[in-house]
Amino acid sequence: MKDYKITRKKFFDTEERRKLLKYSEDMALADKAKGRMKWQVRWMLVDLAMYSGLRLAEIRDLLIGDLKLNAKSPYIYVRQGKRGKDRDVYIDKDLTKHLREYIEMKRMWNQPTDDNSPLFTGQKGKHFTTTALTLNFKQAVLQAGLRKDLSIHSARHTYATLLYSKTQNLRYVQKQLGHASMAMTGLYADILPEENGKLADMILDDADKQPDTDKPTNGQSSKKMTRGLNLKDLQLAAEELNAVLGLDPQIDISASRDEIEGLLTEAISLIDWENDELTSHTTKIIEEFQK
Repeated sequence: MKDYKITRKKFFDTEERRKLLKYSEDMALADKAKGRMKWQVRWMLVDLAMYSGLRLAEIRDLLIGDLKLNAKSPYIYVRQGKRGKDRDVYIDKDLTKHLREYIEMKRMWNQPTDDNSPLFTGQKGKHFTTTALTLNFKQAVLQAGLRKDLSIHSARHTYATLLYSKTQNLRYVQKQLGHASMAMTGLYADILPEENGKLADMILDDADKQPDTDKPTNGQSSKKMTRGLNLKDLQLAAEELNAVLGLDPQIDISASRDEIEGLLTEAISLIDWENDELTSHTTKIIEEFQK
């Protein structure tokens, strides 16, 4: 998408990030005390997405053996990422510790933890689907009382923005994210011009920063979806996203308009504008839908 831009609405600010992580951790501890798994899995997903910058499909495909937690500099080995390229994503000590603890919990749940086992185990011992991961992340966002437009891909944007703001090293950010082009990585530098101090303050990890009082605080998006599109347009966009994103389950184009709109909102958050090839017609429909 030629005019794709990284904007404020595409990432978590400091307060939103902390609130999501804190809420997920608190719920996970409560579930652990009661012998339940749901929020322990969600907390791991939120923490991993926020502090690794992995794409949704890369999280889905992770195996226990891909986590190099005992290396001198711990990292995650991403197999066959976008364009089939492998890469190493280095992680901090806190995420490393959490991953170790999560693997130990999987043993207690009698889930396999050998090198070829999924990190996130779904039905019949298989990998979670991208849809299941998306919905779990979305539930964490909504129950934490955050904006509805924040998605698991927002976590990737957040990670990239923070990484650049702290390192000022576009090449390193490019390698961590697995971008084929420096031009895409450069978009994160574009949102941090020196004169835009307010935006920089919002995303830097500063304990003294207060929430932005202008942003929505009731979980509602500040931007409403346009409903001027006809049903056929929405169905055409849904059909193409089903094919391009490999949605599982797929959007049922025979569903009601409200259902299709809701599923489209989720599906659009999965689009990787750098690599997913959409027709210009569908791109225009999505742009109109998001107005």
